[in-house]
Amino acid sequence: GRSDSTDDRRSAVEQFAKACGTDLRHARQVARIASRVLDQLAEPLGIAPADREMIELAAILANVGYLINFKQHHKHSFHLIHNSQLTGFERRELKLLANIARYQRGAPPKQKPEGFCELDPRDQERVAKLAAILRLAFALDRTHQQQVSEIECRVVNGRVDIEVSAKGDAAVDIWAARRKVDLFEKVFRKQVVISAKNL
Repeated sequence: GRSDSTDDRRSAVEQFAKACGTDLRHARQVARIASRVLDQLAEPLGIAPADREMIELAAILANVGYLINFKQHHKHSFHLIHNSQLTGFERRELKLLANIARYQRGAPPKQKPEGFCELDPRDQERVAKLAAILRLAFALDRTHQQQVSEIECRVVNGRVDIEVSAKGDAAVDIWAARRKVDLFEKVFRKQVVISAKNL
């Protein structure tokens, strides 16, 4: 059934990421945060709820490029994912994942990155939206300490309010997230306000 194939895809992705030396606890936390943001903002921001699996898998895969080289690792991630023979994935999906992973870091997609141009305009928009959320989610576990326990997102008066609940001291993660809203604000054309809810 569908959920079996979803689980198989997830475990294929986790095995690949682990083989590339990914910190899986960090990656899973980022996947969890990203999917919470997507679930809560899908409707107001026009994201397909079904893209939840895509963003979770991209979160797990995003740092595989560290295997090759820390510098420019997002470009290495792009090539590793793009050329991987991951079980249960079509080429188009691997292209999407590769692009999302690539653009959650570094500069937003501009002129002529090789893989981005090959996508049709609808997929380019999907990549931009998912990468923008993922970039924010990565920042929210900047410390790799899984401090963020819950996240509440809503669109109010044309801006996106994100309230973060933390187990420990998430000050650094929140500081990082505030510096990483640029792509999100550009893609969704909305200001992002991040606040901490102290537990």
